[in-house]
Amino acid sequence: SQEDEILPESSLGMGSEGLVRFLKAKLKGLQNEIAKIQREGKRRFEEWHKTQVEIKYVEEERKRWHHQAITFKDTVKKLEEQNINTTAKLNQQEIENSNLKKELDNLKKELRMALQASSSNEVRLNRTLEELEKLKSLLQIYKRDDKELRNLARRKGEESAIAIKMLEKQKMELLHGFKKQMQLIDNLKKQK
Repeated sequence: SQEDEILPESSLGMGSEGLVRFLKAKLKGLQNEIAKIQREGKRRFEEWHKTQVEIKYVEEERKRWHHQAITFKDTVKKLEEQNINTTAKLNQQEIENSNLKKELDNLKKELRMALQASSSNEVRLNRTLEELEKLKSLLQIYKRDDKELRNLARRKGEESAIAIKMLEKQKMELLHGFKKQMQLIDNLKKQK
């Protein structure tokens, strides 16, 4: 019976005072057990709440890193496009310089032929010389511009290479961090 579960057989010989002491001791033991269970329940609830906060933080970090990775990818793409455009401009400048040099060589030939054909053709000679000087000046300008463009292309290429290297490093760090966070999430889920 329920009474037998509360009172053991050994309590049958006890007087009422002994029985009260026994029941008080049993009650105190039960109260201690309940307090222990409550503390354990509170501790587990706090752990669960802490885990939820950590999971939320990890998820926010994952989203932030994902957004940052997309931004880095766009930056790399823009730098690569810039590099392609600079290279195209440099190639175009080289073609123009080559054409200008050919034109200058042709004018020199014409000048020699004009001198051989007629030493009296001063007007034509002067015009040719003026044109030649203009072309020389233009060639100097093109050479200077070409040098500046080459330097710019070299700098842009170096900057792009450094930026791409840095972005690749950051990408690897992000992937490494993301893997660690995913492992943490898995561990936290297993603990639940």
